[in-house]
Amino acid sequence: TIALRAGMPKRESTNLKIAEGRFNYAGRLDEMTNRRFGFRYPLDRCTGEIQIETNIPTPQGLCERIQVKSLTGFNRIARPVDGGPEDVSVSAEGQILSFTAPDGESEDTVDLLIRVRDLPIDAKLAGAFASSPDGVPYRAFDLRGWADTVDIRIEREAFQDLEERSTIEVALRDCSLAYENFPLRVEGLTAQVTSAEVPVGPGQPLSRVLSIREMEGEVVDGGTLTGQATLVESPEGELEIAVDLDVTDLVLGRNLGRALRLSSMIDSAASETWYKVRPYGLANAFIDITPDKGTEVRIEFGGRSCLGGYEAADCPITDLDGALTYVNGRIALEGVEGRLGDAPIQIRGSVDPETGPALSAQVRGLPLDAKVLELARNLEPGIAPILDRLDLQPSSRL
Repeated sequence: TIALRAGMPKRESTNLKIAEGRFNYAGRLDEMTNRRFGFRYPLDRCTGEIQIETNIPTPQGLCERIQVKSLTGFNRIARPVDGGPEDVSVSAEGQILSFTAPDGESEDTVDLLIRVRDLPIDAKLAGAFASSPDGVPYRAFDLRGWADTVDIRIEREAFQDLEERSTIEVALRDCSLAYENFPLRVEGLTAQVTSAEVPVGPGQPLSRVLSIREMEGEVVDGGTLTGQATLVESPEGELEIAVDLDVTDLVLGRNLGRALRLSSMIDSAASETWYKVRPYGLANAFIDITPDKGTEVRIEFGGRSCLGGYEAADCPITDLDGALTYVNGRIALEGVEGRLGDAPIQIRGSVDPETGPALSAQVRGLPLDAKVLELARNLEPGIAPILDRLDLQPSSRL
């Protein structure tokens, strides 16, 4: 359609009605390298309408307007669940206003809303993120599972914003994740996720803020996790994380020990101590990670935890009560007591990453059986000749 009015520029309007179309986002153009980066997720069986109009009067001047009206497409799910959907449904609506700046450059105002339903978080999605800087937070958590809903809003204000910014709202269900710097996997996870691009300052590059709220899931081996986390990626690609998690009925097992060993946030001395004393049983854990305070962990035993012994010596300490705290590499014991066989034991002290352990244990009425003697030899090898000379009997108590 062409409209002519006296004293006004010619206006042209074109309506494109799409049937059985295909769509694949080309990605964001990096002007420094002339390469495109972006979320590449092809759609087929697209239907909808796109309207293009020229010389639209606005307060900023004349512009070209592209309106997206009820554009819908589908992506086939590689491994659909029995009784579930076979396709990912994607719909889009919104508009783009293109202005010509006085220097001849194009300036765009963008307001687009993309809605995704029943999205599998799988290898195909990982591939879509492969060339995109937006995928860094996604890859950091090794996220897998399903998103019931994903709402993506893309915005830019002409003559004000340096680049487009996106805000993504996601409702997760039946997911699993493991943060790369503390790879303890959580399964059956539900959460609300917001990923937003935020300018560092007026006319400045964008940082990305990833917020995970209302988290609830089950830790591998056992334990119920609740809490929230925030990850900030600077324009230079540096990551900053804040975590506030509670884990109830946490099983002190192999996977937790492995996560401690592989973690870049936990000092190696702490993981070495873990393997020396070999904890098992149940506990409640409270994890707080902030950019300014670092990593703080509190484990409350509640009479349901045990220690296997020390190094090669099997001499269980059971019915542990009290708490263990970890603050930036230093372990401290608070009111820790339990039973060594039938004898009550109290353990006090700390383990410092630089100076090593400073621990003391007090036991009353301890039967000197073979396991206890082996533990004494492991703790202090120099005592072995004395114990051998004494020839202590199992009925002896210390």
